[in-house]
Amino acid sequence: MYFVPRTKNRVGVFDPVTETFSLVMSFTIAGNGNYNTGVLAPNGKIYLVPNKDANVGVFDPSTETFSVSKP
Repeated sequence: MYFVPRTKNRVGVFDPVTETFSLVMSFTIAGNGNYNTGVLAPNGKIYLVPNKDANVGVFDPSTETFSVSKP
């Protein structure tokens, strides 16, 4: 399970099998509520729904990378 950072700059990961939680990759959306939630797409990427940001965030769990999709 992946947790979208609303007020932090890292993605949270919970593994229900091992019941462990970790934080992965840091990116520059820190602390201002840029994104509210995320949607897992068929391509395996998680698209972050903007709150205070003008762009959709894109998190790729397979590479643990973050980018933005500008309009």
